[in-house]
Order: sequence, then C-alpha cells, then structure tokens
Amino acid sequence: MKRLLLLLLIPTLSYSQTYDDIMNMSSLKNFKITMIENGYEKLSEFSTDSVISYGLNYLSILEMEKVDKMGSYNKYSDSFILMDFEKTDYKTITEKIKKNCEFYDVVEHNETDYLCYSCPQSKYKGKIGFTVMNGMGTIVHFPKPKEE
Repeated sequence: MKRLLLLLLIPTLSYSQTYDDIMNMSSLKNFKITMIENGYEKLSEFSTDSVISYGLNYLSILEMEKVDKMGSYNKYSDSFILMDFEKTDYKTITEKIKKNCEFYDVVEHNETDYLCYSCPQSKYKGKIGFTVMNGMGTIVHFPKPKEE
C-alpha cells in the first residue's frame, strides 16, 4: 500500500526555484545553475542570441507545447523573468518577497503593472517585481540602469 501511495505522489512532486535562488541570481551563470539544478531543460526553440530560456516539464506534441514553469535570461540587460503557469511557487515566493523586502513602487512595463520591491539581501542589482499576467504568476528582475 505504501508503494502505491508513493507511486501516486511522485508525478505531483517537482523541483522549482525558491526565494533564495532568486535572491542569488546575479548573472547568467547563476541563472543557468539555478535552472539546471532545479530540473529545468534548455529550450533552444525559445532562445535567441540575446535570450536564454529554460522550462520545467516541457512537452511538445503535434505542434502543441506545454510547460509548467519557464525562466528566461536577457544577456544584454542582465535581467531575468520567471513564469509559473500553475502559480504553485509564485505565491510562496511573492509572500517571502513582501516579508523580507521593502516595497518600492508599482512599475508599468509593456502595459503590465508590477509590484516592485528592493531586496537588500539580493545579489542582483535592481528591483524585483511580480504580477499575474495572462493567468500565470510572473516574477521579473528590473536591473539597475547602467551608468553612462
């Protein structure tokens, strides 16, 4: 009976990024380490010269694609975006952001409003923002503007 219960639970368990992982994403290398350690696979079809994308539980059948979670890193702006289509980790992570970071402002980006926070313990430079967009939990890093 225990084996049957274990077999039923295994498909529901998945790896994903945590609040601490996000606070440590200070470079493309850190982003890749986080994605790979958490079981994401590189999505070449969504990657370009400037953007690297990874997905968790990616499936492509007959021109239909499905992914539970996705992360992308923009090499030119040194910024990342994490999308949780089921919003399972989104709520946990955003609660920790609200608890551990200081509210900065509501930032509009590409016609979407994000609640943005300053997190002094983060290794990235800039702000972290989050919103629900098209039904998915979205966490975005807004990098500090580069000084000229």
